[in-house]
Amino acid sequence: MRLSRGRVLIATGVLIVLAGAVGIAAFLGDHYALSNLTVEQATPDELAAAMQNDHFYSDYNEATLVVRGVVASIAGDGPGAVLQFQTQGVYQTRCQLDHYPSTVHPGDTITVVAEGATAERLPTGVLLKGCSLPGH
Repeated sequence: MRLSRGRVLIATGVLIVLAGAVGIAAFLGDHYALSNLTVEQATPDELAAAMQNDHFYSDYNEATLVVRGVVASIAGDGPGAVLQFQTQGVYQTRCQLDHYPSTVHPGDTITVVAEGATAERLPTGVLLKGCSLPGH
């Protein structure tokens, strides 16, 4: 089957328009993502309360969280660990670490960094996934 020169030109034009639209969409998407990056400092109590009151994701979904608090407990979870912060209420803030930090113990005050978007709702709290301990 042979395509006429007109059809080839139309097909080429459509491909150029589609490529342009994809390029513009990628640029706008990157711009939106980068202009909405934020770093939020929050306490374990603030994060637990936000999850309890159903506004965690609206407050912290697009934020990198810097959380400072007192370690209530830490338990091994495969090669990593789940750390629980001390909180005032029934709701808890936990942090999942990829590696077990041998230098962190209950009673220590630590700072962790986590992405709000990856947090998971627990029956009585929030689990921050992929936490990192700066300096450890």
